[in-house]
Amino acid sequence: MAFYAIKSDIIIFPDSYNYLQNLDEVIISSDYSLSNIQSIAGTLHVGHYYLMLIPYSVLDTAKSIIYFHAFLTSISIVLFYKVFEVLFNKKIALFTLIFSFLSLNLSVFGSFILKDSSVIFLSSLIVYFLKIKQRPYTAIMISLALFTVRIYAGFSFLVAILFEQMFLRKTSRLFKFGSIIATGLFFASISTVPLVSIYFEKSLFYAKEMLSFSLLTSTIESISKFYFAPLPWNVISNYDVYSLTLFDSVTFLVLSFSLLAFIIKFLQNKSLRRKMWLFIIPTLIHAVVLGYEYGGDSTRQRIGVFIFLILTLAIGLFYKKETRSD
Repeated sequence: MAFYAIKSDIIIFPDSYNYLQNLDEVIISSDYSLSNIQSIAGTLHVGHYYLMLIPYSVLDTAKSIIYFHAFLTSISIVLFYKVFEVLFNKKIALFTLIFSFLSLNLSVFGSFILKDSSVIFLSSLIVYFLKIKQRPYTAIMISLALFTVRIYAGFSFLVAILFEQMFLRKTSRLFKFGSIIATGLFFASISTVPLVSIYFEKSLFYAKEMLSFSLLTSTIESISKFYFAPLPWNVISNYDVYSLTLFDSVTFLVLSFSLLAFIIKFLQNKSLRRKMWLFIIPTLIHAVVLGYEYGGDSTRQRIGVFIFLILTLAIGLFYKKETRSD
């Protein structure tokens, strides 16, 4: 993705002003501890501040953060391309890469002074280390770091990683049982740390709300809104920054048939299902959580799994069973 062309210091998102003000306070205080940044920001979601501090503390300009975020998003797209090429085929990987470069969702939300580029970057690292490097423990540690950026995003990837390791790996039942016990003991021990326990309590809240949110019907409705909102006619009815996402809205609507093709292939193909759970589970959890919190109005908040939505369209168009052996 090319860097977003910025020719002025105009910031188009209100949250960006708060981020810059908080960054200034952190630099002035010279205290970069997690607790201090949480105190200044007034939220648990502070992990992205550490990434923003890299360019901002050196160059002291908002533009440096914008370009740095665009750079992180670009790296993330390339990492996803490498993963999809290995798991599926070159057509699927190339379609996802080109769509991602053209996507104004990724260009706008992944470039400006927001936390979204951090979410995309950490998500790509999780998938890359799990699928390419075969290092699940590293992927788990990165998902825990993602908790500090967006809690439900970290929660969704952690659930997906544990599901894959426990139920999809070809290991003995004894090893799986031992892994479950070890995982439980690990999380029980780290949850005693006061700072960590806050993140886990918030995660349990999301899990509880998901289970009580009329799960089946709400999931179907949330997924539909997750894919197709905002609709093109809603985007152009009131012009604002979200109107820039018109390309994505139109493309998803035009290619809606490929989503149906993906569902059919997913249900029919065991090999595809095994490959897709890592992408499906975070998408489902995002859809349900955001459906509960925003009623489907989650254009920006879905950015962490937006490439997975593109992936399902690519699979619907290009996936064939014989492209990879089981």
